[in-house]
Amino acid sequence: MAMIAEQIKLRPDLHVHKNENELFACCMKNGSIDLSLIEAHSRYAHPRKNPICDVVSGPCACGAWHDIDKARTAEIKARNE
Repeated sequence: MAMIAEQIKLRPDLHVHKNENELFACCMKNGSIDLSLIEAHSRYAHPRKNPICDVVSGPCACGAWHDIDKARTAEIKARNE
């Protein structure tokens, strides 16, 4: 899986998925979702300032799975006011 994570880091443009189903398909390993690949997508393929992000944690409209982040929470709340 390290090889795939490295590919995500080097070519994030190839890992911007339209929805969580595409993201999950990209992150499958032996029939299970590899959470380290979900994290790699969130870190490299979906910058935190992505304008389509709609959640502060969990599956997002941008295709990533985000962890709770106080700065990100404030950014999304300000954008939605």
